Amino acid sequence: VVIGGGYGGVEVLRRLVKTTGVDVTLVEPKDALFLSVAAPRALVDEELAIQAFVPLTEILASLRAQNGNVRHVRRFVSEIDLTRRMVYF
Repeated sequence: VVIGGGYGGVEVLRRLVKTTGVDVTLVEPKDALFLSVAAPRALVDEELAIQAFVPLTEILASLRAQNGNVRHVRRFVSEIDLTRRMVYF
């Protein structure tokens, strides 16, 4: 389980798919990754503003094409129980 679909979460997904072959679940309430480094320029460039949002469906499709079994759960995490290894919504 990877919690959060920002830069770090997407990188963890990529590395897990590349190196382990395990099933991975991304828990992220949003449907897109916002490329925040593009934000200042996106203020003055409408086309870049649109491109600054990368749909998670595209990222996950790319990972699946690399033989990754990845799914996206659009929820907020309310609790993590490390002892039981459970994530609660």
